[in-house]
Amino acid sequence: MQNVPLNKLDASSMVGTVMVSLLKSCLPAAPFFQRQIGSRLFATVLVAWTTTSSGLEVRQEKPVGDGVVGTASCKMVPQPLCISSSLFPLKSTLRTWLMMYLALSKLIFMRLEANTAAATGALEMLETRLLPVVGEETIPLNECAGRILAKDIVAERDVPPHDNSAVDGYAVYFDDLSPEGETELPVIGRVAAGQPLEGTPQRGTALRIFTGAPIPDDANGPDTIFMQEDSVLRDETGQTIVVLPNGITRGANRRSRGEDIQSGNVVLRKGDRLRPQDIGLAASLGIPKLEVFRRLTVGVMSTGDEVVDPGQTVPAGGIYDANRHALMAILSDLGCDVRDFGIVADDAHRISETLTAAAQACDAVISTAGMSVGEEDHLAETIRGLGALHFWKVAIKPGRPIAFGQINGTPFIGLPGNPAAMMVTFLRMARPALLKLAGASDLRPRLYPIRAGFAHRKKRNRREYVRVHLEDGEDGFPVARKHPRSGAGILSSLVEADGLVELPEEMTQLEEGAMVSFLPFTEVAR
Repeated sequence: MQNVPLNKLDASSMVGTVMVSLLKSCLPAAPFFQRQIGSRLFATVLVAWTTTSSGLEVRQEKPVGDGVVGTASCKMVPQPLCISSSLFPLKSTLRTWLMMYLALSKLIFMRLEANTAAATGALEMLETRLLPVVGEETIPLNECAGRILAKDIVAERDVPPHDNSAVDGYAVYFDDLSPEGETELPVIGRVAAGQPLEGTPQRGTALRIFTGAPIPDDANGPDTIFMQEDSVLRDETGQTIVVLPNGITRGANRRSRGEDIQSGNVVLRKGDRLRPQDIGLAASLGIPKLEVFRRLTVGVMSTGDEVVDPGQTVPAGGIYDANRHALMAILSDLGCDVRDFGIVADDAHRISETLTAAAQACDAVISTAGMSVGEEDHLAETIRGLGALHFWKVAIKPGRPIAFGQINGTPFIGLPGNPAAMMVTFLRMARPALLKLAGASDLRPRLYPIRAGFAHRKKRNRREYVRVHLEDGEDGFPVARKHPRSGAGILSSLVEADGLVELPEEMTQLEEGAMVSFLPFTEVAR
């Protein structure tokens, strides 16, 4: 058996030309074969077949992204071993054509598999190779929600800035308390928040105190605070007496200086997406403005002659464009500045013009549909012509036809046309990439262990995402139930589901009751 690398095959033979013509006339699917493996390889496979009696193996190894290598190979053995005359009582020539048809089909399948990147390799490449592409700006705190912090925040003061009371009540010296029963002490003063205590209270007395009121942070001041509701007041000849119960611990209800934040500590880090609590923390440090990354500008487009915008008349065989509108909504929720480039017909020239314009105006470009292998799917070749295609197709379900590349240096992400597949691939592949471009550091959403309420079979070496909704199990813990409809085009399944169950590449059989990784939609979208 010969091993012939693809780049060593020679299609110059007249025999090859003749065989190509013959095969095209005999096999309706020959043009498809020729598109998939290329005219040069198509001809040379036939030449090799006609010039060897021992058979031929065609093999290709090529990189698919960093560290991801695919292999395509096809063994074609002599006719008698491939198709038996007893099983197929056909003429010799017809048996030869059928055998070639099967062999070329296998080659195409293997070649397509070689261009498919593993999900892990694709994600790692995106996370390690991408860098933020946006500049920085300083904005007021009330505009910072959802923005990405551009530099670390270091505390310049302690929070709280002094020892203080955590409750409304009475401040006393712990050593004045009776270990055996109630303690009665005269109330000699009052301390409110924002009113520093003047002088040092006398031993054997109590202070009326309010939440946040300062307490001396030395050993000479009151060190323990009783809650108001645990205390009883009594008036004796114009003197207020507080009766305190037994059993309190030293230092109770006292907040120490720097208990929350200590001066010099990093409290917020570069790359954090700012939440309301983060903004509140910055305010507690007296910071009026924050330095953040500028919003990532993302251009969005759909492709397809059959796609129209809502509100327009749908032609025969047409559909409304759900993908683009869903994308723009989730990108806005992600904090991006979204630019709509509309629907582009299945025309290579128009697609190229639109992509070029989007790449010039935006920090990143996302398209849906047009990344498959049909005659009207022009995106892959167009991207190669305008820049580079780093990977095309990822071994996930739903959503295999996803691509990442560059258009004149601008990052490009191509998503599938089926709505459910588009959403899944955006949430698990495109979202981390866009967050990295926008300057974020926390890229992957948290997955939660949950019990599967269904059994499932899948292919090895493919990551699969199952749409599920949650139900209470008999033991009171939630159980993930598989949505009854799992087609890549069924958008309603995402509306009715609570999230996705992620099944890893090595798994082939999921048993009901097993623990699985669950991604709630609340982690990645509103």
